Amino acid sequence: MRRLVLLIAGFVIWSAAFLAVYAVQATGCAIGMEAGLLRGLLILCVAVGLVAGAIPLWLARRGGVLGQSAAIAAAAAMASTLLTLSGVFWLGPC
Repeated sequence: MRRLVLLIAGFVIWSAAFLAVYAVQATGCAIGMEAGLLRGLLILCVAVGLVAGAIPLWLARRGGVLGQSAAIAAAAAMASTLLTLSGVFWLGPC
């Protein structure tokens, strides 16, 4: 059961990070937050998402075929986090 949870945990964390980034971005723009502060908060959300995404990768490092599959899925989720949320580093926040 634990390995099945690890199999989907990476993408669940990715979706939470995605939701957090866009919630912070929308709220920050709506209230007129300073651009530098907003960018810092967005980068913090991405960093927390990457650190949290590394946890399932670390937990699935052993455990047979299902553990290997969970590790591959977690690595793919971390790559997805970098790919989809990389805009916070170079795009304007609002």
